[in-house]
Amino acid sequence: MKYFCRPLHNILIQRDNKNSIIVGYSNVLAKLHGKQAQRPLSEMTKTKIQLEYLLKPSSKYILWECISTAAGYGRWLADEVTVDGDHYTFVWGDETKRARLLTVRPFSHVRFRWDDDTTGKTYFEIRMKRNELTNEFVLEISDFADEEDKDNLIKLWDSEVYELKRIAGI
Repeated sequence: MKYFCRPLHNILIQRDNKNSIIVGYSNVLAKLHGKQAQRPLSEMTKTKIQLEYLLKPSSKYILWECISTAAGYGRWLADEVTVDGDHYTFVWGDETKRARLLTVRPFSHVRFRWDDDTTGKTYFEIRMKRNELTNEFVLEISDFADEEDKDNLIKLWDSEVYELKRIAGI
């Protein structure tokens, strides 16, 4: 079986060319592997995770395009991204998730909320800030996870930002 490592809150699967490693279980994956399923998403207590990554883009326009457009997300965050008004559809293999764009401030940040978030309190945000002394950018990621998935979500964002750096040449 091949699974994708993507930000599907509580469905964290990692794969390489030879092995697939289940990092976190959803109810469906739990049944497939005879494991105890986690509590439903609505019952979990989410805590905010804030991550920072130092980037050296040749242009703020390149970085902004990668973190604010469907075409940009399709290059590093998802296999495919489409937009319908303020709703973005992210596709990873056979998995699809919709998110609503909550805020956007050009050359600053974007914030989304997953449509299946029943609490209305969680979001994920991607923010870019320029360090005036070094002229480098800091990419700040804010996301939410329950305590047991925190480390996996951090590894996931590390992987996604690594891909961003690779495709954007930064």
